Amino acid sequence: MPEDVTPNPTKRRVIQLPSLQEVRAAERPAAPPSLFRPSSSGHQSSGPDYRPSRPPGPGTTSAVPPPSGDFGRPSYPVSAPPTLLYGPRHPQAPPSQQQINPNAVLVSKRQEGNPVLKHMRNVRWQFTEIVPDYQMGAQTCALFLSLRYHLLKPTYIYGRIKELQRAFRTRVLLCHVDVDDVVEPLAQVTKAALLNDCTLICAWSHEECARYLETYKAYESKPADAIQGRTEEDYLSKLTAALTTVRGVNKTDVLTLGGAFKTAAGVMRANMQQLSALPGIGPTKVRRLHETFHEPFRKTLRQSQLRLTPSTVAQGASLSASDVAAVQAPAESLPVDLVTPLDPGQDDEELADDLD
Repeated sequence: MPEDVTPNPTKRRVIQLPSLQEVRAAERPAAPPSLFRPSSSGHQSSGPDYRPSRPPGPGTTSAVPPPSGDFGRPSYPVSAPPTLLYGPRHPQAPPSQQQINPNAVLVSKRQEGNPVLKHMRNVRWQFTEIVPDYQMGAQTCALFLSLRYHLLKPTYIYGRIKELQRAFRTRVLLCHVDVDDVVEPLAQVTKAALLNDCTLICAWSHEECARYLETYKAYESKPADAIQGRTEEDYLSKLTAALTTVRGVNKTDVLTLGGAFKTAAGVMRANMQQLSALPGIGPTKVRRLHETFHEPFRKTLRQSQLRLTPSTVAQGASLSASDVAAVQAPAESLPVDLVTPLDPGQDDEELADDLD
């Protein structure tokens, strides 16, 4: 009996026809996605949820069938797009935490609309919550006042100065002179500045006010050497600085004295005849120069200035026995060698009379 030959099985192609329910479910319009997704704990999330939802595992099935138009391919569960909760991405900082630029002039919000701000172009400025109108540094501030506004409210500036207390070392009262008759109002503002230890600066335009504020900010960290007098290191400058301290002697006289006597020691050793021979040196300058270099540092008192009267003793002055005897003695026996230091407030003319 011949062996049964099993023919090769042909590969069948199965076409799956959808049912009526699946066709209706595919034609049904999908519901719009919800913006909020409740969590399992029963409350909503407080911030945006950027995590995509995980696809269901092999043991779970999707509750909503995927709307697919190709019924010949197997359908797979499709995850829903991530849900975003709308809100501000970068919340603004509260006013108390506003960043302050240390290189800018701080301006109070009450100065908003002041024309001075339009002319401040050389330095930066920003609005912030401060007590003064302008703050140009850590210890420097300014109050702005218009004379026209002062005539309307004379007590305004006193209240503003009182608010400053002692918070700043340099307090500037920037006064804008915008009236014709400035005598009376400016006198009141000057009095308020002096009594409250403020520096009064008057300006006649908004541009000038802005320049003062910019200058204070520009020189905030610079030393005071820029505005102090300087003495050169050469010999002529030092000689000029020394001789011009004598009253009446100017720089031209210093050149004449230096050309005649060459050095400061020669000027000190010169007598009155030599000084009088110089052109431009009159008798008053000659006398003052000679007295400056030849008079003693300590002067001798006159006898009339050393006399003690009995009334001085009667007033309770504590005197020794020798002093009482000196009071009772005649004036000729009084000592004349008593000396006293020079009085720095005494005038040169009075000093010359005492030495005669």
